[in-house]
Amino acid sequence: MAVMRRTAFSFAVILALALSACGTESAPPAGPDTNQTQGNGTTGVPDACALLTTARLGELLGLEPGHGQPTSVSPDRSVCFYENNVITAVEIAANYDASRRIIEENGSTTTDIPGVGKGAFFDSNGQVIAKGERFFVGVTASVSKDLMTDAARELLAAAEAS
Repeated sequence: MAVMRRTAFSFAVILALALSACGTESAPPAGPDTNQTQGNGTTGVPDACALLTTARLGELLGLEPGHGQPTSVSPDRSVCFYENNVITAVEIAANYDASRRIIEENGSTTTDIPGVGKGAFFDSNGQVIAKGERFFVGVTASVSKDLMTDAARELLAAAEAS
């Protein structure tokens, strides 16, 4: 039950972040699926499901995440929902501070994690968020903070290299 609440909360935070990103920006052009391996639209945010193989993500987290389903919640954000309650996300780095603020305003406690990218934190709902130069990433799973941190570190490096 706690896993479902944590996953539901994480999804709610992702949706809140998506809504907060909405404003005067125009919508991406209509057409074929914009969530491809090369990015998810006009800003070139990489597909959160394509940065690490399922096998590699499983090695890092110590569990089998299952099949990932990519979802583009906005032009500057890509999210991958895995069958076994694992979520990975990639977003433009400019949204990092606002995302942390929203997470904290929703009642989560955040704790800085040194040595990961340009900044990283763990939030009390069970996710690790890490910022690089161009992107920030998030990993949510029912595993230890250390395992999520390792996955976030590698996911961030893959996103920055894309």
